[in-house]
Amino acid sequence: SDASSSSSSSSAFVEFFAHLSEEKIDALYSMSPWATLAVLRALTPLAKQYVMRCVFLPANAVIHRQMMRSWTKKGCESVHETALERLIKLRAFVEVETDEGVDGFIVHEHFRKHVKRAIERGFEDLDDDTEKENEETKKNSNKKKETSHTRCKTDREFLDHYAKSRWETVLLELTSEASTEKKRKKKKMMKNGGGVGVQHSLHLRKLFHAAKLITKDGRITSEGFSFLLGATSEQIWILLARYAKGGDFEKKNKKKKDDENEDEENARMETGGGEDGKQQKLNCDESSAAAMAFLVRLSFQHPGRKYSKANLSEAERRVASHLTTLGVLYENENDENDNDWYVPTVLSAGLSSVSMTSSAKSSLARIDGHIIVETNFRVYAYTHSELETEVLRLFTRPDYKLPNAYVGMITRDSILDAMRAGISPDQIVNYLQTRAHPRCTIGKKPNHPAVPPTVCDQIRLWARDLYRVKAEDCVMYTEFPMQGNRFQDAVNNAKNVGARIIWLDEAKRRFAVDAESHERLKVFL
Repeated sequence: SDASSSSSSSSAFVEFFAHLSEEKIDALYSMSPWATLAVLRALTPLAKQYVMRCVFLPANAVIHRQMMRSWTKKGCESVHETALERLIKLRAFVEVETDEGVDGFIVHEHFRKHVKRAIERGFEDLDDDTEKENEETKKNSNKKKETSHTRCKTDREFLDHYAKSRWETVLLELTSEASTEKKRKKKKMMKNGGGVGVQHSLHLRKLFHAAKLITKDGRITSEGFSFLLGATSEQIWILLARYAKGGDFEKKNKKKKDDENEDEENARMETGGGEDGKQQKLNCDESSAAAMAFLVRLSFQHPGRKYSKANLSEAERRVASHLTTLGVLYENENDENDNDWYVPTVLSAGLSSVSMTSSAKSSLARIDGHIIVETNFRVYAYTHSELETEVLRLFTRPDYKLPNAYVGMITRDSILDAMRAGISPDQIVNYLQTRAHPRCTIGKKPNHPAVPPTVCDQIRLWARDLYRVKAEDCVMYTEFPMQGNRFQDAVNNAKNVGARIIWLDEAKRRFAVDAESHERLKVFL
């Protein structure tokens, strides 16, 4: 399972990196040795061998395609092509054509320099002063060591609690509606979450809208509900991948701001115009490059260990503050004398391959079963989580809330409301099944469904009510005289102007066309 998880994360990184423009990839290779090492880590074993063979060649030395083909055994052509395709896709190898017309490759210059440097000198001067911190720690007295060890253990427990509460706050932002009570709860959780008084605050609603998880008016989409159904590591990757593509996700430092003003700001950001549009594009490119550079650096760092911010640029410090909002990092912004460092939390373990412990994997992938669905469509959820309660409110009618349980009812109206919000019936059934209480299957056959089949079938039947009749805007023409050819002439004119005739009744001389064609057709009537 470890190999499969690492291969899936590598493939996700390759797909994300390969869709970047050549200019962004070149800029990343030039500014970040971590980007080079992350790409090297994502290569196939044969592709890594090719890099090792070519990285010590002189700069801009051409490797002929025919020569590289001779490096593999017969019958391994497909493996060779796969390795070569990945090298080209990630721009580790750049295709060129020699003066003799022979196809070949050269190793990307910045990629070659960083890989060569890592081979010759290792990770020296790349580990953010952690080695110096370790040396200073060794010089401390035994008493201080014991105190430091106890504090570290306490900090690890605190970091896990902090990351969990911060991420739950992020998901609550996705599920909640714009009500005063829910806003008050979110603000309270933000204050108790720690690290929220950061200088650069992330605008979560903008990020959710850019990732297509919510509509412009804040309603959750089908993609958003699929996002909630996924594992925590998948959720983090989706948000960070969209964040790394760039955008104005900074929350403005204003005391009061209406949603209308936020929508206008989003529209300006999307359209962009004049000098402001150019400046926003420059800021977007800068933040995108800084985000990608910082994320690939983070993928090599260990959760729970302190890292200095002394070598970070202003743009990277802004990215670190945004990741603090998501709970991926912890920054001690409350103490001005001790805030020049950050600590990756367990949420960053999905990016990292150097420290993905079994406990971190289980905490990211675990889904606790707590939901019981009865045949009378009543739902019991034994949970203290506000997030789980808000998710269930999306497709159930809330009846009452106890300190450790939520009780609701699956009704036709609640299902239809969820359908109109873009949630599919299969997503609802899957959510209930994956989070079913363990007692739902005790004493039952191995393949016995955790949710009653009658409930699942009824959910799908209710959902079909929205698709039985298709509504479409149209204009209907009636009351044509029974004598003469005016009705037939009107139908012919509609066909001539390209109008789409939706409905036709020749017996009563009536027909309907789509609303867009009415302006063109009414001239002839």
